[in-house]
Amino acid sequence: MNWPASVGYPGYDAQTNTQYFPYKTLSMVCGLMVMLAVSYLTDWLMVNGRMDVKWLRLVNNRFDRSPVKTDDEDSETRQSIDEEMVEVKKDLMNNEQS
Repeated sequence: MNWPASVGYPGYDAQTNTQYFPYKTLSMVCGLMVMLAVSYLTDWLMVNGRMDVKWLRLVNNRFDRSPVKTDDEDSETRQSIDEEMVEVKKDLMNNEQS
């Protein structure tokens, strides 16, 4: 594209307008670190009870940390989760309307 560099990272050659610094790799690594940090922070907040899990159930499929469930327990859990999700969606719709 031959666009001039907007940020002169270390290794930038202004005469040839060449960027030798691996800025794409830096961006990828920074993005990965941010995703991991937010993931671990959210997990820590949920495990310690500082963040209510019901607000994340719309986008997150992690509900508990039980190692193994029987089919009966799993269907009961799914039913209660579905009921809670309906309630959360109703609350959100009511909050948006008011």
